[in-house]
Amino acid sequence: MKIFAQFLVIFFLSTNVHASFSGEVIFLKGNATYRGKKIVKGEKLEGTGVLKTGEKGIVRIKLATGLYTIGPLSETQLSWKNSVEQFKLLNGTIRWFSKKIQDSNKRTPIFGSTAASIGIRGTDFLMITNSLLGESEVVVFDGKILFQNNKNKNDSKEILKNQWGGVGGRYGHTIGDIINLSSQQIIGLSKLLPKE
Repeated sequence: MKIFAQFLVIFFLSTNVHASFSGEVIFLKGNATYRGKKIVKGEKLEGTGVLKTGEKGIVRIKLATGLYTIGPLSETQLSWKNSVEQFKLLNGTIRWFSKKIQDSNKRTPIFGSTAASIGIRGTDFLMITNSLLGESEVVVFDGKILFQNNKNKNDSKEILKNQWGGVGGRYGHTIGDIINLSSQQIIGLSKLLPKE
């Protein structure tokens, strides 16, 4: 019985240690809050919570798997589930940048919104979500993603470098045509939320 009790203590301690979101704020412009408290550059964000930025707020978080940048007037939920970082864009704009993950055992982060989910593997992308219209759109600057409609899991498309896709609201109930973007369009969209 004593060994079983020790096992339970070790099990619960280890799951609590590894079951928490953790990232460091490496860039902060304007105002931002995490779980309702104002954040500062250098702060370590931990646990599950919602990060909100003000009118001119930009926050860049360094994680083990990449850089997560949240644009002005945005709201995103940060969490950790089954040893995977999870990001849900509730409203606004985010940009993700990561290098290709070489370790096939390493779990990649999960991204989503109310309208869509994104699967990644070494990617640079911008996601914009409008909660009022119930829509999400994504632009891939490098790599590729799997863009999936949350209302119909069979509705998914691969989006490659320099392409755009959208679903919900003005973009329709299904993922429409994936659009190739010009270099000028890519440059302009990249300036919305620079990766560094």
